[in-house]
Amino acid sequence: MAQVSTSRSYDVPAEGMWRRIGDFETLDAWHPAIAACEALDGGARRKLTTVDGGVIHETLTEAGEQTYSYTIDDSPLPVADYRATLSVAEAAKGSCTVEWVAHFTAAGASDDEAEAVITGIFDAGLDAL
Repeated sequence: MAQVSTSRSYDVPAEGMWRRIGDFETLDAWHPAIAACEALDGGARRKLTTVDGGVIHETLTEAGEQTYSYTIDDSPLPVADYRATLSVAEAAKGSCTVEWVAHFTAAGASDDEAEAVITGIFDAGLDAL
């Protein structure tokens, strides 16, 4: 099983950052690769459309204070059994750390290739914040 873990620090209070990224249904509001995010099943699932037209279906599996976890149910990405968690933690006063971690099995690609794809997705999102 492969794993990708990415984090960034920001000069923004954790609460403010979570207001920006913490809604499972609004990934398109901050991630540059996502053109649209459609809530399904009352917000328990989402359909993401990428800027290049790809479609990804995800399910929210757990939500907590400034954290949520989800699975990918269907996507063109080279992964299977994908589980990820996005979280925000308070750091020094007025700053925070955003962490995005995923565990998955490479599918149709090597572990290194699949890890590079997911790392690129995570980096693009966190860099956009």
